[in-house]
Amino acid sequence: AELRPPENFRVENAPRRTVACTWAPPVQDKIFIAYSYRLYMKKPKDARFEKIFEGKDVFEHVVRVEPNADYEFKLMSFTANRVDGPCTPVVAIHTSVAGPTAVPTNLRETFSSIDTLVVEWDIPDSTQPITNMRIFMDEEGEDPYVEEDLPPTARSYKATFLRMDTAYRFQVMALNTAGEGPPSAILHARTQQDALSRFLQKERKATQSVSEPKAADIRGEDAPKPEPEPIPESPKPVRPAGKGNMPHRPSVEMRPRPSKTVVFTPEPEPTKVEATERQKKIQQKNMYVDEMFLRAQALLHSQRLFVADPPMEVQTVTKGFPDIEPTHGERLLQERARERAELEHRLAARSSDAVHPLGYNGDMLYAGTIRGKKNAVRAALGVLQETKKQFASELLERLYYEERDGKIVLYVTTVHAVRKTYDDCQAVRKIFDILKKKILIKDVNLDPRFNAELSERLGDVTVPQLFVNSIYVGGYDAIMQINETGMLARMLAPFENRAEKPCRTCGGLGYYNCTWCQGSKKSLAHNFGKDHRNTALKCTVCNENGLQRCEDC
Repeated sequence: AELRPPENFRVENAPRRTVACTWAPPVQDKIFIAYSYRLYMKKPKDARFEKIFEGKDVFEHVVRVEPNADYEFKLMSFTANRVDGPCTPVVAIHTSVAGPTAVPTNLRETFSSIDTLVVEWDIPDSTQPITNMRIFMDEEGEDPYVEEDLPPTARSYKATFLRMDTAYRFQVMALNTAGEGPPSAILHARTQQDALSRFLQKERKATQSVSEPKAADIRGEDAPKPEPEPIPESPKPVRPAGKGNMPHRPSVEMRPRPSKTVVFTPEPEPTKVEATERQKKIQQKNMYVDEMFLRAQALLHSQRLFVADPPMEVQTVTKGFPDIEPTHGERLLQERARERAELEHRLAARSSDAVHPLGYNGDMLYAGTIRGKKNAVRAALGVLQETKKQFASELLERLYYEERDGKIVLYVTTVHAVRKTYDDCQAVRKIFDILKKKILIKDVNLDPRFNAELSERLGDVTVPQLFVNSIYVGGYDAIMQINETGMLARMLAPFENRAEKPCRTCGGLGYYNCTWCQGSKKSLAHNFGKDHRNTALKCTVCNENGLQRCEDC
């Protein structure tokens, strides 16, 4: 049979100073022939072709070439018996220009806050064109990294929604159509602490006792140098007494007394056990402050935390709730009594451990003082009264018992009609994605029941709205405020983390199409005629939009 050349032989420029050669097998006649292929290349200023590849059942090959040069390629087919076939026509190609050779220099940090870092860099003049800049960012000690392409004229980058008091690394490089250029040096930057952490750190430094040389160094003075101890001289022994004065006695060496020079020794470093205990106490104080802030934030909206009336006795709160049905009364009284006793015990035990005041809107909770005791009692009363308000209906009672133990509930919307509301919801969801916390998303547009829940809880409000352990935290402004101060991350630290990968059932949306009625919202089991589309009852499995709540999320 006659051998034929390969079909559709093409050579194209590829990234990273390479060209890609592709082809198709020859057209087969009635007799099947097993073809192999041999690729030839002629470099610039060469007189003959050079074989660069040989293989069977392969229809592409990548060749590394010099930038901005002319090359020629041809492909030949042959059989297993080493019988050479015809070659394809010669294909000429001019390779693309070289990649950027300029290295971004002077990569530096120009701004830092508790959740934002701004870096800038300089690019020297380069003969090769630059199509865009690429920056890499990651958290020190973590594997995932962020890669983002910037315009070719970009000289700065702003990273937001970062962790507080965390070290990050940055690296930048230039790119063009030929590939990537050399990367810059790695920049290490750290976000700042919030005001509360800085206050505690300064307080710890102020209460530490230092030695005299260290105190002089802090004041900027020269530390007193200890006087050198004089070298004792060897005195001559006392001569024995004469015969006519005293009886003979042996000689005694008179050594001088040591000088009373005070040597300043630096304070020893604390042991590992002492450092661990100190860190544990600081964490306990921070947890107490976060808990008090959460209660103040939740009760401030109900205007029951700071009142002008004199405080009532705590025992009078648990006498009964007139707006609760008698069937629930006994169980609620027992539950409220246990929570009241636990709250009084915790406030009494922790009031002496507080090291700083907690302020909100001009009102201060001074722990460890008479005024702090009064505010603590008022906070306890506000919590119990807020719980009483939650039980104004069976729906609120059910939500309270479902969400009070380790639940983070966020009411949002996915409708783009009102742009500001949609952007606020996405910004809040991005914060929780960065914190890697598992939250329960309730979309008020996908499920009308969630809209009814939000109206029952807060009335006529706009999303997003956040509840933590069935306690109302606030809307968009309140969430952003406590996130910027770092209080949100510490407040949600003990809560469950989300999974690394999205849910396989719903893809992270929280809903999927009803598997019973296939989204038709009509019951297939209770039809009263041949055509169930007109006579069937409503499906009892899905909601009004034909969706089911994902149970895996």
